[in-house]
Amino acid sequence: MRDADQQYPHQRLGGSGSRQPFDDETEVEFDDKDDLKGLDSPQLPHNRFVKALIIGIAAGLLCATQSVVITLVNSSTYQTYVTSGTQQTVQNAIALTLFGLACLTFGISMLIYFIAGFVTGKVAVLRRMGFLTGFVAGAITYMLSFLLNYIPGYPTHLASSGVRGLVGVGSGILVSLIFLLLWGVIGGLASFAGAWLATRKHPYYYTSQGS
Repeated sequence: MRDADQQYPHQRLGGSGSRQPFDDETEVEFDDKDDLKGLDSPQLPHNRFVKALIIGIAAGLLCATQSVVITLVNSSTYQTYVTSGTQQTVQNAIALTLFGLACLTFGISMLIYFIAGFVTGKVAVLRRMGFLTGFVAGAITYMLSFLLNYIPGYPTHLASSGVRGLVGVGSGILVSLIFLLLWGVIGGLASFAGAWLATRKHPYYYTSQGS
């Protein structure tokens, strides 16, 4: 009578040799060189910076456009405020209306920044690209609004009061740069929130948190 081990030789897991009784015919081999970490590290999309930049430019132009539309539609309100003269009560009432229009423009801009960041999060994954999108959009919005204020005939036109000295020009440029950075940061934070919402369940951040 043959020994049971001779009839059913044991098969070692992952290599040649004997096999266990009742094992499948298919041999399962494990290679120590297999890299399983690739499954846990999803690849990021290519051209992330370019995509974020394009979305930021588009969002900035859209914000500037909606600001121009709101201003032109309410141009009579701006003219009334300028021609109201010494009627302080009328000026205060109109100023409150203009403040409401400014809040409306700002709110719509924040919504556009947020949506732009959400889109950036979907196409670029990295949340810092969402901040870049909002920063670019905010900077473009402020620059275009700043330039429009110096166009004659525009409702918010700022009339120049003579030639200013170099000190006045330098301080004006410095203040403008500060507001430019401020608008960029505000837009960047709004877009970053949108990018975070878009990527909160993305495998890339699950992997980063788990590692």
